[in-house]
Amino acid sequence: MDLSTILSSIFVNYWYIGALSAICSAISAAMGDILTRYSFVYEESLPESERRILLLRPYWLCGMTLTIILNPLITLFAYSFTAASVIMPFVGLQIILSLVFAHFILGEHIRIIDYVAFGIISVGITVALFCGAKYIKINTDEFSITDAYIAYNAILGISLAICICLSLPINPLIFWTKLQRFCITAVSGLAGAACCVSAKGGILLIEIAASGEWFKYFNPYLVGNIFVCISMAIIQVFYLNWALLRYPATFVVPVVNSVLIAVGSTGAIIVYQETPRNSLGFILGVIAVIIGIIMLSHASNDRTHCSIRGPREINKDINNLQKHILMSQASTAVNSFEASSISNENTENIIDLETVNLVDK
Repeated sequence: MDLSTILSSIFVNYWYIGALSAICSAISAAMGDILTRYSFVYEESLPESERRILLLRPYWLCGMTLTIILNPLITLFAYSFTAASVIMPFVGLQIILSLVFAHFILGEHIRIIDYVAFGIISVGITVALFCGAKYIKINTDEFSITDAYIAYNAILGISLAICICLSLPINPLIFWTKLQRFCITAVSGLAGAACCVSAKGGILLIEIAASGEWFKYFNPYLVGNIFVCISMAIIQVFYLNWALLRYPATFVVPVVNSVLIAVGSTGAIIVYQETPRNSLGFILGVIAVIIGIIMLSHASNDRTHCSIRGPREINKDINNLQKHILMSQASTAVNSFEASSISNENTENIIDLETVNLVDK
């Protein structure tokens, strides 16, 4: 039995390892997004002269490490054990964790509607997991150029180009500002979906190398797929940083991941022919996840912004405290002076009375 057969056997029989890996990936991505947002908000709280470049910000470096290094590695590992269309809905778990982390790290509040959305997303993930194509067989023939594949990539490319154009600061109108906010955030989701779908090409190349028959099974489209994966990853990171710099994480994370789930799950089914075990159940599960994400995104419009306190706020509080102390001391001194004056007047009055009494006597 060669290495390729052994790998295929492992990948087919241990799909739940892929599901557990997807959970770890969601944790990594959620913490990475929040730390990235935290770095931007914290630097904004510093005086202009004390702000640092990105490479000197420890929170930003940690966030980017979790987002663009650890998360993709875990995701690729998960793709080896289960279908990509099943991995996608776990992005909903990332959103739940992001809001929890945002509550404890950024000081943002969780409301009743958030808990309702959490429940809907959790149910959607569970349904999609049990109805999706859990078992996969890795082989190079599954990657083929079909009409559906061409149409999917054409629509994805056009949508990405439109969102990039609309994200440019051209028109200051309120409607355009809201549209621009959505487009900046959606670009990261579209690029992330393309990256996730293309990432499986890397798994196929690993399988080819493990089989020892590179020239027999090599597919030139796989190389292009890897190139697309790397390019989309760069675009995703750039626009994710741009979105987190300008908007709250409670808006950015739900929008990015709702686009990623909808586009990525569809792409995984079209590109890799991953037919769900129960198509209706899988579609309903994905729809439930997207509905929950939309609820979170809508609720984020009225959400209290993060309350990170930097040195500038702390110094302001110290100055206010010092002013309060000085005013209290001044007030105490005035009261003491007034009390002393009253006491002196009383003493003088007593002396005058005693003098009058002595004169009378």
